Amino acid sequence: MSFCLLDGGLGTTIENVLKKNNGECIDHGFFSFNLCLEKKWLTLANIHMQFLKNYSNCLFTAHYQASIPRLYKKINNLSDIWYLLKICYEIPKIIMQCYGQKDVNNNFPSVVISCGSMGTFFQDKIEYLSKDNHPLYKNNIFQSEIVEEYYKIQIKSLLSISPESIFFETYSLYEEIKILIKILNNLSNYFPTNITFGISICCKNEEFTYGDNNIMEIYTLVKESNIFKYFGINCTHPKYISGILSCLAKNDKEKSLEIVVKCNRGDVLYRDGFPYIEKGAKLFYEYINEWNNILPLAGVGGCCGVMPKDIKELYRRRNSFDNITENQRMVEDEDLKFLIEKVVEDSESFCENKNLGIEIKELDKFFQLMKDKGY
Repeated sequence: MSFCLLDGGLGTTIENVLKKNNGECIDHGFFSFNLCLEKKWLTLANIHMQFLKNYSNCLFTAHYQASIPRLYKKINNLSDIWYLLKICYEIPKIIMQCYGQKDVNNNFPSVVISCGSMGTFFQDKIEYLSKDNHPLYKNNIFQSEIVEEYYKIQIKSLLSISPESIFFETYSLYEEIKILIKILNNLSNYFPTNITFGISICCKNEEFTYGDNNIMEIYTLVKESNIFKYFGINCTHPKYISGILSCLAKNDKEKSLEIVVKCNRGDVLYRDGFPYIEKGAKLFYEYINEWNNILPLAGVGGCCGVMPKDIKELYRRRNSFDNITENQRMVEDEDLKFLIEKVVEDSESFCENKNLGIEIKELDKFFQLMKDKGY
């Protein structure tokens, strides 16, 4: 098995680490990005390092819930938002440059920007709601104009920090993905050289997403867009992955897209958008041979509930080791602190001449549309 070993659930790992260390982080409503708002850069770096020490070859950033319109409501300064986005990306980037071990059998990017769906603007686990209850539908009509304006802002902002790769995660609505593709096409002149894109969907069973859309119809839409290199399944119970992979293998003989799995641990289930623990459940890494026999995978990692120790177990099983210890390529706290201080200093200096690539009038237009539509 030659898939890239991704990281796990960054947000849930942050919660676990802070709780264990009696640390505090004010909940600003941005999940893993809360650490960035608090400028707890060394804490964020240490958590990324935990995945690296447990054999991750790729780190996903903490941008998942960094909805730019919501950040603007809180911060009200475009340069300050850019600064936070930039450092949030540069920290895992410098960690991978200095301590990462590139998988020679895989060309997966070493750092991936995570971008959530528009559900992250609304919060409250809306990305897991059915189509009938989703706020992007009013009187069964998809609010395409609002979604277009949102993604113009979100995508231009993320492109302004010159990422290697962006993964749009936890999508469930066909119409939303269709608009995302349209905006990406319109903004292609903004793309950094050699950037790659991926998109992942969250599924409630082997056939449908949480938004009640057919998985294969979404896959076909993504494939025919010719924008995305990766198609992923994330925040989905692992017991459904084999069925989804079998369907993909059957319906796309050309293997047009590289497949990524970042599912839940297996003991976390969702009811009405809220998680609960299922004791004695089969965990995601126990499925890995089964998945790989169905369809070659480009990358495997975890989402809700997946901690660094789980990635280590995935590494052990991928390589058929009897046992494994934590990666001994340790880094001294002072060395890491020096690196992070350098990243912050460089970003502050660079920030003087940079902005998000958007204008305040674009945000004003978005908020006015929201108001006009009764949000």
